Amino acid sequence: MVDEQPAVPDLDQAVGRGLLRYCPVCDGFEAIGRHVAVMGYGATGLTEALFLRTYTSHVTLLTFRQPMQLTSVQQRQLREAGIRVIEDPVREVAIADDRIQALTMRDGAPHVFDVLYSALGTSPRSELARQLGATQDEKSCIVVDQHQRTCVEDVYAAGDVVQGLDQISVAIGQAAIAALLSTIGSNEAPDGGCNQSTGTPIEE
Repeated sequence: MVDEQPAVPDLDQAVGRGLLRYCPVCDGFEAIGRHVAVMGYGATGLTEALFLRTYTSHVTLLTFRQPMQLTSVQQRQLREAGIRVIEDPVREVAIADDRIQALTMRDGAPHVFDVLYSALGTSPRSELARQLGATQDEKSCIVVDQHQRTCVEDVYAAGDVVQGLDQISVAIGQAAIAALLSTIGSNEAPDGGCNQSTGTPIEE
């Protein structure tokens, strides 16, 4: 899985200092009561902002030139949660005094945050599975059955590249299942969505 990278100067330094993060499920509790900004837009940005709202009342959504395009229900959720939205194009995102400082193009006013979360999306590295003929969902994740089997014989998949919660602990469990079943086998037929496969087998 590859995260879409935000336009943040000194990106590695920001991540290393805990100022730029990617997984609020993993470390959102560390942002309790702090000023948090979420870089994202649409339903994905809203979902992450709402999740972080459970840890702090100071949440701002930076859309980075992208329209929110929310439904009326989602707009109400945004208002009721008290999440501020900055839709102006962001001129610069910089590190200052161990905080994230975002400057907008329109007025140049600084908006300072303790932590910045990126919610710009991810891309699974599933091309090889697609070439083998494995089914993928609308997000290009590999479809597997309860034994981590794809619809291609003897091909298993585990971790962020399959459907489900993108967590290391989940990936470890999935890998254990795949390793065991690939060794001892199963009498059940695989159910990896073969009847609705969107994969393209490698041509001989």
